[in-house]
Amino acid sequence: MNVPSIRMSCFVDIKEHFVQYNKMNEYSFATRKLFGEYLQNTLNDYIQLTRNLIKIQHIQEEVNDIEKYNNKYKIKLNNNEIIAD
Repeated sequence: MNVPSIRMSCFVDIKEHFVQYNKMNEYSFATRKLFGEYLQNTLNDYIQLTRNLIKIQHIQEEVNDIEKYNNKYKIKLNNNEIIAD
């Protein structure tokens, strides 16, 4: 990845989250594999924390477009479209 670790947090308000999570220097560069593992583990942690509060449906498909729709989002896939909060 061509971005220093300090700019790779998945949280806008916790810019050092990625650096602290991986115990790395804020100016080092992470591999795509490490960043992918970080995103997956962070998502899994939040799914567990919020499992009684929100519903998550994981769909593995290419997204062609996303548009705002009545305070929600219309996500256009190859052969389908879904409405998400």
